Amino acid sequence: MKYLLTTVAVLIPNAAPAQIASTQAAPERTLQVTGTATVRTEPDIALLDIYLRGEGPTPDAATTAIAAKQKAVANGLAGLLGPNTELTGSNVTIIEARSGTCADARGYGSSHA
Repeated sequence: MKYLLTTVAVLIPNAAPAQIASTQAAPERTLQVTGTATVRTEPDIALLDIYLRGEGPTPDAATTAIAAKQKAVANGLAGLLGPNTELTGSNVTIIEARSGTCADARGYGSSHA
C-alpha cells in the first residue's frame, strides 16, 4: 500500500501544470513549404523565317526550282521534328530578278544606263 501512495503522489503534481497549459490559448500554427522543380515539355509551336531563291531561264523554270527547294526544306523539317508535325507556309514574297543587261531600268538587278 505504501508503494501505491507514492505513485499517486508523484502523478498528482504533474497533472496540475498540464491542466494550466490546456486553459491557455494554443499558439497559431503555420505550415511553410518551399520547393523547386523543373518541368520539360515539347514545344507547341515554332515560327521560322526561311528565305529561298529560285532562278531559271524562264519564270516556270524559276518557279519549279523554288518549289523543289521548298519541298526539300519541308522534308528536312519533318525528318527533324517527326511525322506528326504540321508545317504551314505563309508570307510568300516574289521579287523579279533580271539580268544585268536588262535595258528597261525596272525591277531588281536591272542596269541603269
